[in-house]
Amino acid sequence: MNKITVEQLSRRYDDLKDRILTYYQHCAPREQKLLTFTLAVLPLVVVIFGLIMPVHDRIAELEQEEVVAQQQLFEAEGLALRLQESLGSKGDRGDVLMTVEQASRELKIRQYITHMKPTASLSGKKSLMIQMKDLPYSGLIRFLDRMGQAGVALEKLKLGSTGKPGIVEVEMKLQ
Repeated sequence: MNKITVEQLSRRYDDLKDRILTYYQHCAPREQKLLTFTLAVLPLVVVIFGLIMPVHDRIAELEQEEVVAQQQLFEAEGLALRLQESLGSKGDRGDVLMTVEQASRELKIRQYITHMKPTASLSGKKSLMIQMKDLPYSGLIRFLDRMGQAGVALEKLKLGSTGKPGIVEVEMKLQ
């Protein structure tokens, strides 16, 4: 393995500098002006296109993702409120499990349900814990809307990010 010493690097640098200066001096005055201008502008172009523009684009992308996330949060809060209001408005809600199964199959989101656990409280109310993974947010909204229409109340809702836009992880308890 060849080791390059500081002295060798210094000689190579001096040699390169001499060759560049010799080339520059042999150029016509018009070419010298063009080379000088190019050397002055090149670092600016590298900074603009290599640093500033990618950072600006990423900031714009993150701002757009923030707007989408805020809209999704607003929709989810509205649906949660509607579901909570429907808790007392409908008398007989039927079997929660059957309603969830039917709605999830009709909305084609059954494959995202990873866990369902039916429970019954001491008061006799039936509830259902559901976990969903990699669920499209639009599917969640349609599902919650269908549950509200069926009179199934949302007792608990926890949304998690998957890192993919428009895809969420969900834990919910329906009653």
